[in-house]
Amino acid sequence: MIKIAPSILSADFANLERDIQRISTADYVHVDVMDGVFVPNISIGIPVVTCIRPTTSLPLDVHLMIVEPVRYVEQFCDAGADLVTVHVEADSEENIHAAIDKIHAKGKRAGIVLKPKTPAEAALPFLDQCAMVLVMTVEPGFGGQSFMEDMLEKVRTLRGWIGGRGLDCELEVDGGIGPDTAPIAAAAGANVLVAGSAVYRETAPTSGADSGLVLADLRGRDYQDPMWSDLLDQLTFSDNEELRLALFECAYKTGAVDAIGKPVSLERDGPQGLTLPDQSGKNWISGVCGYPASPVLAASWNLELARAFGEMVGQEALLCGINGWYAPGLNLHRSPFNGRCSEYFSEDPLLAGLLGAQVLSGAGDAGLSCAVKHLGPMDTEAHRNPHTNVWLTEQALREIYLRPFEIALKTAEKTVTYVDAAGRPARRAMAAGDFIMAGDCAIGGEWTAANYALLTQVVRGEWGFQGFILSDIHLNGNGAQLDKLLRAGCDALLNTNYGAKLLPTDTQSPTARHLLRRSVKNISYVLANSNLMQGVAPGSRIHYSPAPWMVWLIAADVLAGLAIAAMGIFLAARSRRSLRCGELSRGAENLFAADI
Repeated sequence: MIKIAPSILSADFANLERDIQRISTADYVHVDVMDGVFVPNISIGIPVVTCIRPTTSLPLDVHLMIVEPVRYVEQFCDAGADLVTVHVEADSEENIHAAIDKIHAKGKRAGIVLKPKTPAEAALPFLDQCAMVLVMTVEPGFGGQSFMEDMLEKVRTLRGWIGGRGLDCELEVDGGIGPDTAPIAAAAGANVLVAGSAVYRETAPTSGADSGLVLADLRGRDYQDPMWSDLLDQLTFSDNEELRLALFECAYKTGAVDAIGKPVSLERDGPQGLTLPDQSGKNWISGVCGYPASPVLAASWNLELARAFGEMVGQEALLCGINGWYAPGLNLHRSPFNGRCSEYFSEDPLLAGLLGAQVLSGAGDAGLSCAVKHLGPMDTEAHRNPHTNVWLTEQALREIYLRPFEIALKTAEKTVTYVDAAGRPARRAMAAGDFIMAGDCAIGGEWTAANYALLTQVVRGEWGFQGFILSDIHLNGNGAQLDKLLRAGCDALLNTNYGAKLLPTDTQSPTARHLLRRSVKNISYVLANSNLMQGVAPGSRIHYSPAPWMVWLIAADVLAGLAIAAMGIFLAARSRRSLRCGELSRGAENLFAADI
């Protein structure tokens, strides 16, 4: 499992406790100690480590970039360090061994560090004593440097030695780690990633710009097109309610983002048609077709039929104004008692993946964005909150349970119509696998929707997925979970209007804004190429309001109602006057008779 160790070197030192609390869902707090001699910079020392120790329960990973570390390792252990790493270049081999022994004598974990120009072989004399080996992927001393990709071979070599000797030793990389480099570092064998600038970004993204763009302008554009950056520069992050509805209350809809011209989108559940659940969890089909359970389609072994099924649902969605569909289900029939067999095709990953790809392609051609679900080894409907922990080997996870998702997401294709830069109608093929719903389970104790190794390293990294990842339904979360969800690579929470009203604990720091901006982009990319923007002219904004004839009809109904009410009042008043006149007439007659 990949671990994250944010470096406080990039934090705000005037608000260090606050910034440490913001990384409460990380695995380590990485503390860079520099003496101005071993590296050309001075950072923090023993008093700061002592002060930050009470502010967090996370282990302190203290990286000593100092000469002759043997003189100080005991003091850092006493200050609260849980793991102390020392540079092999900082002293003689004998003194490095002595430093490691002193750390162990204090009951703490010890490790070594290799600078970029130091060969992997320099670690061999110490490897059996180490709980961690840290490979620097930048020259130590300053944050914000670019990742040195040629260090990956050193990481692979060390991973081979660690595995070959059967050592319980973590392999950490530090320097230039971010969304683009983390997956390749992990693939090379690193299991602890130090991220400083990528976590505590020094500058926030541009916001509130006037680029003159709206979402309709991006239809048919590549995910990496520079126009996306210009569009997203218009985000303001000023309206928390808009943000919550757009990202964190996304059950069967996503909210509008006015700054970029993104309208509300509507989604439905599946996969046996466009279904809508009630609060009791029952799914209802109304006004659309109900289709046989997924195993019936799988039993046909008919890819053309699967595509036709997707096309039919896509056409129904056009008629109903539905933009997204939580289907197809690509989990496997691990057990006949898992509660979802009717939603999943088969016990065979190849068959499920091929059928799923055809459903995605057919629905995608009609403009319906489809969320393949439930990513991960989802195999039970019991114990969903908290999540069921599923334990399995990585080989089984990759080759069996993730395989149908990988096949469908990589091979499904749709045709998108749009208006090109010259104002002419155009068509292009795009990936139909651009929407994922994560499973409501945990892999080895880590919630799937907040699993960095799965979502960022495998799905977005190895598979090259570009698009929107949504959690499964989660009604009782908290802000810290959302912080972790965003950092893991998930974009939105499937929460309802009767669930908890949630926002991340941090929405205004530079790091938070980068993450929120990325999530808005991923959702918008999918919807721009869905039926939500199908036929919408560039430069157009979509506003939902009643048609003029509906307004006039409502006004006529109101006027007619008022007229009827007025007539009723008039008739009632007239009747009352008639009754009163009748009573007076009878009284006069009686008086006249008495006089006679």
